[in-house]
Amino acid sequence: MNRVRYLVRQNLALCLLLFCAAGIAAPASKPIVEKSVKMAPAKPKTIEWTALMPSSDQKALQLAPPISHNIVMDFDENGELKWELPEVYSSAKTVPTMHGQYIKIAGFIVPIEMDEKHIYEFFLVPYFGACIHVPPPPPNQIIYVRYPQGLTAAEIIDPFWVVGTLQIEKVAKGIAASSYTLKADKVYIYK
Repeated sequence: MNRVRYLVRQNLALCLLLFCAAGIAAPASKPIVEKSVKMAPAKPKTIEWTALMPSSDQKALQLAPPISHNIVMDFDENGELKWELPEVYSSAKTVPTMHGQYIKIAGFIVPIEMDEKHIYEFFLVPYFGACIHVPPPPPNQIIYVRYPQGLTAAEIIDPFWVVGTLQIEKVAKGIAASSYTLKADKVYIYK
């Protein structure tokens, strides 16, 4: 099938070239409209969480001291919680080439929007307990996921694979903020 498409495209390109060379063109008053062909999404690219961090953040993370859960927390003049942590632990810097990528990534679910049976929106985080323990992962290590089909709420202690198109979009919801969003096509238990 792909070979047939290739040959058809090649022949159309050759015909177009010949028509243009002969000075024959479509009238300007009648626009040519292309019909869009709905193609199945490509196979998702499986990524690791570090792919969402710029290389400068990856280097800074290697040099940063480990996080202690005995850190001192304080509030600023606006009543916002402030942490005494290296900047890399709160980085919202993104990787521009990740925008629009169809990906598959493994992680844990922190529910955001749900009903009695299903979770429709959640943060996907790289490790269990993130956003519950302090501090949460940096925004560039959190993905805000929309999953209209809903995920069964009873399953959230397991790690999951999430497949969909990644967007660079900042979202803040009570417990954390993310630098990326994803409309999930598939969400299933990691095996």
